[in-house]
Parts: sequence; structure tokens; C-alpha cells
Amino acid sequence: MRKYKLYFADLHFHTHYSDNRDRASIENMILEGRKYDITIFGIGDHNHNLDIKKWKQQLKEAEDLRKKYPSFLIYNNCEITFLVGHFLVLEPGLITGTIQEGYKFLYNNHDIIKIINHPNPATDEWHKRIIPSVSAIEVVNGAVFREAKRAGYRFTSAMDIPLIQMYAKYLSLDYPVAAIGNSDAHELADMGSGMTGLWLQDPPDNAGVLQAVRDRRAFATTDPGICIRCELDQQRGEYSWEVEWNPVNPAAAKKFRVEVYNRDKKLDTTDGSGQIDAQEEGLYWVAAFNDEAIEVSSPLYKYDEKEKSDSSRKKIIKADDLVKMSLKDMQWLSLHEKASLDLSTLRREGAAEIELLSSKSSPEIIDADGNRVGYKVVNPGKERIVIDKRCDPPCFDEFFLWLERNEIHECMFWEIDYKKINDLFIFDGILVPAKMVFRKGFCNRYRKELSRIKGLITPKTKFRLYVRTLFKMTIQINLDDHPFPMKIENHNNTNLNSLLLFIDQDVDYPEFSQFINTESMDNTEYDNKQKIYQVFL
Repeated sequence: MRKYKLYFADLHFHTHYSDNRDRASIENMILEGRKYDITIFGIGDHNHNLDIKKWKQQLKEAEDLRKKYPSFLIYNNCEITFLVGHFLVLEPGLITGTIQEGYKFLYNNHDIIKIINHPNPATDEWHKRIIPSVSAIEVVNGAVFREAKRAGYRFTSAMDIPLIQMYAKYLSLDYPVAAIGNSDAHELADMGSGMTGLWLQDPPDNAGVLQAVRDRRAFATTDPGICIRCELDQQRGEYSWEVEWNPVNPAAAKKFRVEVYNRDKKLDTTDGSGQIDAQEEGLYWVAAFNDEAIEVSSPLYKYDEKEKSDSSRKKIIKADDLVKMSLKDMQWLSLHEKASLDLSTLRREGAAEIELLSSKSSPEIIDADGNRVGYKVVNPGKERIVIDKRCDPPCFDEFFLWLERNEIHECMFWEIDYKKINDLFIFDGILVPAKMVFRKGFCNRYRKELSRIKGLITPKTKFRLYVRTLFKMTIQINLDDHPFPMKIENHNNTNLNSLLLFIDQDVDYPEFSQFINTESMDNTEYDNKQKIYQVFL
């Protein structure tokens, strides 16, 4: 890193275009961040808060600020918000805020840099899957770190932090990703709580920042006074690190610990700079921390001497459940785009395990002959609360977008109920995954309802929002002599109608194939002949 100069970036914070509690402008946020030596800024407003009009307004405002503050680099990023997790797209170009757009960013658009945000198992489920073509993991998130400190959480190892566990999971699969830090600021006071150290040529430019993330010339930290440099001598097989610990926050000035890793295996624990033998192939990285601050380096790859560089090595994704989760999403995309649903009567033998969604925790299933289908519950039904809050304007603005598009995260409203009592507007909604909805034109379902709701709203109106998903369960069905389609019972007071279908065709995954190494993964393992789906019609 000796030929590069260090710059600090915060690529994920929120403004008045989404859920900034101060309703702060882009300029307000970057001027606050400048107090912490940050000169590279990435606006990361949620896609579900944005439409094309707002996106263009944000682009114009950012361009004006670039002219006003030429020493700052300002990026128009976007946080794509799914129920199972969030990810950041750097400079996406165009944002319409739709679900389909989010899925295409997730699995396509391989040239665009994508960063998995705050993969905390308590709130997000990215830890259950691997995302193809992701460039980085947000291992330091100011919001998560602040909440952990407020709760009195103390960790004895870097692996006690879920975000770092996710990072190590990628590295254990020989999938090199950069370590990124961001504030995830939702108010001015949050700026400076998380940032990325980037090693850039001077003067920095937009292309240089993006390339530094791709090349993993980055480290994540909670304090601009904490810096880490790592080097790996390929010929001598030596990995060294140099830690500068002069935090701006006085509370973080106490003793710290350094842990050294290869992939997800801890090799050493020290109290400062050092060096270890690195003869073994792998991805080497370090984490330095105490109870008040943390920094994590990006990995350096020790490759086989016969290979010229780490870029010549193919990324290998090992065959495990992480891959299956990603393939499942891609199956749904392929079904939407390519498959016609065959409602003919088919019979299959044997047992099948099926993930089921229902408005009831114990739904009745009827086969095509009208007979009741018995099943074994593997995982009992659970209902997930997505939103449960009271709020004042303007927090309700994004709700109007949700209803207009009938989209929130990667779900659609299947049923809504609302009423107004004096100045309190009460809303109740049920969500269903958008990838499972096959009815054409369903996205326009609540546009007329939206007009009625707006007619009830006054400047004094306060809101009570409650949004939940269907019950999610896993069941095992014996398929002997049960013809398809199988109907899941009608749900009282809703228009919910779902079927279990057998889709007798192969689904292609061209976007995913480049990430699968045939020597480490047998594709036939996922070519299950009993493709059974629950669809909502």
C-alpha cells in the first residue's frame, strides 16, 4: 500500500429521500461526515422509498454538490431492501424502486459493485445464502455497532460479531470479498460511526474508488484514527500487518487485540503489529478491536506458486446450502419469465419436503380428486412482523409508494384493511412474496384504494402501521396417489388462493453458471425431478 494514499469513505447513509430522522439533506450529511476526515460519500437511500422522480431529484442535487464541493467525491448509491436482507448497489445508474429491479441487481448486472449490508442473523438472513457476484461485505456498520454498545454487548473475539462471521463464511468458500465499513446513518449524529479506509492514487477519482473496492484495497473501521496496512510476500510466504491505533474517540484509546485469520480459521492473537508464516494457500486477513472500536482488513490471497496472480484463480463456490438458497430464488425468476404453469393432473410417488405459506398455521390441503392430503409438519408455522410502529408525517410518504406499486421489500400486499379514528389512521396489511405471485397486473391492485386513503389524510393525521407476512412452515407430504394440483384451503375474509403445482421442466440458470466450478459442485444435485412449487393465483 506504500504507493497509495489513504482516504476515508462512507458509502451508506440515508437522507430525506428515505428514512432520515432529521429529514437531513445530502449536504447536511456530508458536512457532518467531513468532521471525521471522510471525503468520499455514498448516498444509500432505500429503493422502496424511491421512484424515478425522486431518483432524478437526488441525482441533480448530488451533481450540484459536486460543483460546490470539488474536494468531495459523491456517489448516488442505493440500498436495495429485501425482507431477508439489504444490499448496496454502487452507482446503479437508474432506480425505479421495483421488486423485479431489485432481483435483477441481485443476480444479474455483474459489472456493478454490490455490497451486502449488515448481515446480522437477528435481522437479516443473508447468512443463509451466498450472493453471486457480490464484491464486499459490510463488516462494520455504525448502526449495528452503536446498538450493540447500548445493549452492553461485549465480545471476546471478532467471530462474536455476526457481520464478521458472514465475511468469514465467504472467505471460507474461497470467495474473496472486500471488508467495508459504513455508518448506515439515519440522523446527523450517526455520521462518523463507521467508514471504509481506501488506498487510492492521488488525486482520487470516481473510477479509482470503484476499482479499489474491486481490488480489495480497503479496510473497515469505526474511527478515522485507526488504520491498518497488510502485506503478503508471495515468494517468501510471509503475511504482515501494521496497526496504527490513535482513535479520535478517547474511549477507544485503551488496549486492543489483533486476531489473524486464514479464511475462517484463526491463526494468531497479538496486541499490535506483527508477522506470521503464510506458506499455506488461502485468504489472509486481520481484525483489531476492543469494546469501543473495531477495524477489519480485506483479504490478501496466498496462491499456488504455479499461478501468476489471484485474478487467474476461478472463484469456487462449494456445494452446500448457501448455494441452494440462491438457486431457489433463480428458479422463481425463471418460472416467472419462461414457464407456463401446467395445471394438468400428474401423479408422483415418494415424499417431498415443501416450504409452505398460509394465512393459517395449520392449513388444509386438498388434492385434485378432492381428497384431503395428510402431511407432517417439519417446522411449524411462524408469522413475521415486518412493520409495527406509530409515526407522524412524513414517514407515511413511502407508504403511498408501496401501495401505488403494491410492493414493499420483495413482497406484495395481498390483503389490506384500514380505518380512521379521529386523527389516527390505522393500517393492517398481509404480505406475500412477489416471486410467488403469477397473476398479471397484480401490481396495480391498490391504486384506486390509494386515492381513497389520501382523501382521509390531513396535516394532523397520525399513523399506526401494522404489516405482517403469512405463516411460513415446512411440511412433508407423501405424494403417493395424490394428483396435482393440490389446493391449499380457502382463507376466510381474503382473496388468497394458492396451489401446489408440479412443474415438469428444467429451469436454466445462465446468470449463475459462471460462478459454479463443476469440479467442486455437481449440478445434478440441484436438478431435482420433483419440482413442487406453491404459487398464488
